This record gives sequence, C-alpha cells and structure tokens, in this order.
Amino acid sequence: MLAAAWLLAAVELNGALISRGAQVQLSERDCSVEISAIARALSAEHLARHRQGPAWSVPAQHCSFDESEGLLKIRLPQQALASRTLTLGQSSGLQSVALLHDALHLSPQPELLTQPPARVLPSAALDLFAGSDLMGAGLVLARGPLSVTALEQRTKQFGFGRASAEYFFSDGAQIRAGDFRTETGVEQRFGEFQGLLVTNRAPALRGDGKAEAPLAIQNPSRVQFFDRNGVAVFSSEILPPGNYVIQGYGASTVPGFLEARLVDVNGITQTVALPWSADRRLLSPGKTEWEAFAGRPRQFAAELTSPALVSARLRWGLHEFYTIGLHAEWLASRYRQSLELNSRAMPSVLATAAIGQSCEHHRCALQWFAEARATLNKRLTGILAASDLTPITFNAQQQRAVQLTLSGAITPLLTGNVHLITQGQGPDSSQRITAISLQRRLSGHASLQFQARHHLLSGDHGWSGLLGFSYSLARHHTSVSSALSLGSNRSSLNQGPDFRVSANLNSPNLYGPQINAAQNLGPADRTDIFARYASPYGDGSMRADSVTNKLSWSASTRLWMTPEAFLFAPAGEDNLVIQHIGQPAVRLRHGGRDAQVADTQGRVIFRKAPPWTDSIYTVDPKSLPFGATLAAHRVAIPLASNRAYLVDYRGLWSRAQHWRILAPESIGLTEAVLARDRHGRPVFVTADGYADLQSADSLPLYLNPKAQQALLCTLVRPPAAHETEALLTCTNQQVL
Repeated sequence: MLAAAWLLAAVELNGALISRGAQVQLSERDCSVEISAIARALSAEHLARHRQGPAWSVPAQHCSFDESEGLLKIRLPQQALASRTLTLGQSSGLQSVALLHDALHLSPQPELLTQPPARVLPSAALDLFAGSDLMGAGLVLARGPLSVTALEQRTKQFGFGRASAEYFFSDGAQIRAGDFRTETGVEQRFGEFQGLLVTNRAPALRGDGKAEAPLAIQNPSRVQFFDRNGVAVFSSEILPPGNYVIQGYGASTVPGFLEARLVDVNGITQTVALPWSADRRLLSPGKTEWEAFAGRPRQFAAELTSPALVSARLRWGLHEFYTIGLHAEWLASRYRQSLELNSRAMPSVLATAAIGQSCEHHRCALQWFAEARATLNKRLTGILAASDLTPITFNAQQQRAVQLTLSGAITPLLTGNVHLITQGQGPDSSQRITAISLQRRLSGHASLQFQARHHLLSGDHGWSGLLGFSYSLARHHTSVSSALSLGSNRSSLNQGPDFRVSANLNSPNLYGPQINAAQNLGPADRTDIFARYASPYGDGSMRADSVTNKLSWSASTRLWMTPEAFLFAPAGEDNLVIQHIGQPAVRLRHGGRDAQVADTQGRVIFRKAPPWTDSIYTVDPKSLPFGATLAAHRVAIPLASNRAYLVDYRGLWSRAQHWRILAPESIGLTEAVLARDRHGRPVFVTADGYADLQSADSLPLYLNPKAQQALLCTLVRPPAAHETEALLTCTNQQVL
C-alpha cells in the first residue's frame, strides 16, 4: 500500500520552502505529496492532471530527497506553477468613494490604519464670479456620496446655466441627473447633454491608469521595479517561484515599459522589461463596465437640441490582454451599433478596432475605427488612427479621417514631434494638416524650438513656420522667450515675418503672482499684458492689449459653509481639508507647493486640495512644541471633488514631563549636582534646576547643594494634563 510508505518531511518547490512538514513518498517511479501541502503552489491545470486521490504525484525524476535535512526537493517546469497577483499601489478612486460613505469602509492597509481618521463633512459651497464682462454664481451642496450643483454665468452676449445632482454608490457606480459630459461611440467623442446617466463605474474612476504585465519568477527572488526614468517604485520581499501578474496604478496611457530587477537568493541579478501601459478601454479579466444615458445634446456647449440621444455601452474583460465592447446609440431616425476589441497582446502596442453600422430611415452604411499606440525603441511613441464614421449628433455626414503622430526623444538633447491629419466629408471634400516641431536643449536653462506647418483646407492652403529661443531663470522663477514666425495663415495670405518677445513670472508656490508680458513686431504690432494673483481666498486677474486699448478684469472666490467653519477659498472643483492638529504654529505640508501653519485654535486648513487624488499631508516635526510627541506624522486622504474633509489629530498627542526646581538660584544651585530620590537612587540635577526624574513616584527629592544644608524638594502642585512641566519647591530639612 502506498500509504504505508509515506514519510513526514519538509517540501521545497523550485528552491522555495512550501511546507515544513507534509506526508511525502519517493519511489523509483513516482514522487507523491499530500495534496493540502502543495496545491496552492501549482496551477489548476497541472494539479488536475497529476492529482491521485488525496495525493499529488509526478515521475520520480522531478524529485530528490535530502536525508540529512529531511527535505524533499521538487523541480517543475515554469508552466506548472501557480499564477499569483502582485499589486503596486492602489486605486485611489474607489477609496475616495468608500470614504464618502464611511471612513470604516476604507481597505485595511497598514498606512491607513496608523493614521488619524478622515471623515467627510456636510457642506455648502457658494462660488461668486465678477468681472468687466462677467457676473455669475454657483452653489454646491454635498452630504456624503450625494451632491447637488448649480451654476449661472452671464456676459453681455450670452448666458450660461448648468444644474445637476449625482450620487456615488459604494462600489463605484454612479447616477447623475441634469447636465453632464460623457463620451459617445467607439471614437470616444465627448459631448454635453441634459438628461439621466447611470453607470457601474463613475467616469472619475476610469482614469486610475491600471496596468497589467506577466512576470515569470523561476527561483526565489526579491523584485525591484523601476519606471522609465529609473526611479524605484516598488521593492518586494523574497517571492516564491511562480507565474505572476503584476498590477499597478498610475501607469501612462502611452505604451511603455517597467523595468523589473530580480535578485535571487544566490545574488544573481536578472533584468526584465515589462510592457507597462493602461487604457480606459482595457479591463481586467472578468470585469465589466457599462454606461447608459438619455439626454438632449447641447450644440457647441450652448443651446439644447431635440430629440434626446439614447446611448448604451458595455465592456467586458475577456482576457488579460483583450477587452470587448458593444456600443448602441439612437437619435430620432438615426442609430448606430458597433463591436469593439481592445488589445495589449503586443508588449509595446495598445490597439483598438471596431466595426459596425450607421443607419437612417432603414438605410445603413458600414462604419469602422482603428487605432494603435506604440512605443518605439523605448524613446519614441507613435499613434496611428483611421476611421470612417458617421457622427450620431448634429452633422450626420460620413467622415473619413487618418491621423499619424510621432513624438519623443531623438537624442538625449533633442526631442521632436510629427503630426499628420487628413479628413474629409463626401467624395470631393478633403482637408489635410501636417506639422513638425523640434526642440534642442542647449543647457539646463536654454533651448531652441523649430516648428513648421502646412495646411490644405477648404478654399485655403499655405504654410507657416516658427523659430524660437527660450531661457529660464529657475532661481527667480522667470522665463524669457523670443520667436520669429514666417508664412501665411488664414487671416492674411501675404503676411510678413512676425517677431514676438515675451517674459513670464510664475510663483513657485500654490499661491502667488503670475505675470505675462508680450510684444509683437511685424505687420500688426501688438502688446499684451496679463497678470493674475492666486490667493487662499480667491483669484483675481487683469488683461490689457494695444489692439482694443481696454483693460479687463475678473475675480472669483468660494465661501465654504461647514459645521466646523465658514471660510473663503478659491472657486472651482477643489476640496476643503480641515486638520485639527491641536496645537498652534504646527506646520503641515501637502506635496511640494502647499504648506500651511496651524492657527491659534490648532487648525490647519488646506483650501485647494485637488479632486480625485490620494492627497498626502505630512507634519513638520521641527514645528512640534518642545516635549510633545505626535503619534502620526502623515495622513493620506483619498479625495473626491467639491467636498469638505476633517482630520483630527487631537487624540494622538503625548507629552514628556519635565521636572524643574522653582527659583534654583535662591537655594544656591550654581552647578550640576547629584541628588537622591525617595528610594536612594541618584538623580542628576542641572544648574538651571531640571531634574532627571521619571515619575512623581520618585519624590520627594533630597538635594545638598554647595554652601547649603540639605534640602527636601516636593511638588508645588500636580501638573495639569496639558502641561509638560512640573515645578518642585525645596525647603530646608534634616536628612536622616
């Protein structure tokens, strides 16, 4: 019987210990291990093929037994090993939605468990806009995952009004009623609509930049990952052999590579370039994304048109390299259907292909779309797109288009871009634009630019060019540039050379001034001046030019109303983050540009926290009060948009007690001495009266300074909870 020959031994698979004690058997023909000890390390296909009842069995040549260590060593081909997932980073979008519902719903990551909790406050934000030709107001009401937004702006020529309500579900789904922007068709054409939108993944969550790449680890190894700039983004512990799927967030939508360095237990290093890119249209295997909406389209972002457009889209992750999609749209008597395939099967290429039909009054025409984005030699990126489509809104004529773009670094000092686009409607209508640009870096401060452009449009054709020079003074945050423009344009076919000189001053901080001045010399002389000042309470700007001889201005601000505070901030979709640090004058920093100091109430307020980001705030330890310790110096808050957040540090403070003798000069304490506590242990006392005591249990303190008789030191009064210093008073006593 096989069972009678089984032994208890440790098991090693491809160099990695997978069990410290399991039932094993090794004969001349077979090698067997109990199934529970090895199943997790094997692929499902291999396990099913070699399972024999409660045991896994393979030919004996795959195994060897070390009697001195009681170790069964197994060596299997790479394809027999289990598939594992290794995730770099996290999806901040889903964390942002989870926080809208409840801070407790955040994933139990170590960095989130050790930081002070953040919560979302009910809030109202009133935006005000004013200017020489602008008046307007906006209102945002938000409570958790629900928000209502209204905006009205007026100029002398037109009015602009928008209103919507939206709700985020905890799994990332969203329902929105009112005005919204979304994409239509396989061409992903953005448009504005007024109606109702429902999706299982909110548009704000689709830009996480999730990438996936396979990595085979043949021996136990430590893996380090580096981005295209050579910056380390992740370092793992020693990983067992296996077929890994590396997943990461924040990858570029342009195909690129992630460098993986594998260092095995013997110190042998192997470098692998993994294809690393992301696309909104690519989903993980088995994942689905759908969206449906019905809404009246806005023509040129202004007037509403009728009837309403009805659209539905479904995408499904078919494979780690493939995602399929279905699109359907209806507008009155017109409708379109398309089948879409997205792929990253080739390491350096992201590809999309779609085919379908566009119909009107039961007459249908074939439509198709193809796009490929590729990385060439790890330096250049290219985009090639071609389509023959009929838009579903407004102009219903069939449009053909071809686009080619090449860009990237030609040499370490020379970058370039080539752009070609051709499009047409009908048999005789064709338009073409070709552009090329080069930039040569001369030094760390100076660069040369060259641009050339040729256009062939309806009733017009010509060329134009530009030769420019720019110089930046990084220390003074200033740049100066000049450009010579040549060629014709649509406004004047005989326009001569145009020379432009400009100077720019930008603040290195989040708030501060921005000044731009430019002078054009040529057939039409022109002077332009623009100045803007961004403050924590709002923005203001002025613009003047020599053509209109007018000075225009604009200003905006936002009034936040929350249970914690009423305060002003810049207008927009940014968030308000209030952090109760509990001590005045403590400094917190957000990124490299926004640093704020706690007010007299111990509050640190960030008025311009960017939406849909994982914002990290750090405490400057040098700004903490003497003797005080803060348990957490860093907090990461996954932010949504137009929300107010509260972070409370006040329960994380601890204070070291300092024991000081009151008026040490009055008792003749002129130099450091050794005293004795109540237990007879020596206690060091400095010349300025500080005693090295650990607690009040060591009191009273027996002190014998020079030229003085023995003194007995006791507490003046017990220190309050918020006090870091305890005072001692010393009186004459006879030391027994």
